[in-house]
Amino acid sequence: MNTMQKGFTLIELMIVVAIIGILAAVALPAYQDYTVRAKMSEVVLAASACRTTITEVYQSGSGTAPTAGNWGCESASATSKYVASVATSDVGVVTVTATGFNNTDIDGKTIVLTRMRVRRPRWPARPIWENRYSSGSAVLGRPAFRRNTSRLLPRLMTT
Repeated sequence: MNTMQKGFTLIELMIVVAIIGILAAVALPAYQDYTVRAKMSEVVLAASACRTTITEVYQSGSGTAPTAGNWGCESASATSKYVASVATSDVGVVTVTATGFNNTDIDGKTIVLTRMRVRRPRWPARPIWENRYSSGSAVLGRPAFRRNTSRLLPRLMTT
């Protein structure tokens, strides 16, 4: 008598479970990095608002620059879920403190946005910005026009 097999054998089910396990092992770390990068983009966006204000002041040639903390874009309190504070210096250096990541490598650290000096002035003068990730008081990083903007967490910085 010929009987037809119905359903899957045990080995076929084990192969499917193994494939799903391998795919999950690869996908979860990639997804976690993606979510952290998305959160970090909010921190960089907070610095970008000050960057625009500072660039307008320098391009308009309005005489004297505002003093530290008086550029009009700062905040001593949390401005979003991932930004603890935004501060500026008298020369236009923007410092944004990250929070809410539940990651000790990121929480409490700062992103520093600094105007770069150009050797030969161009007309019209355009400020070029340098983005750095700081650990404690030491500022570490590379210029923003390079691919990786951070030596500490290059995969988390949005470029």
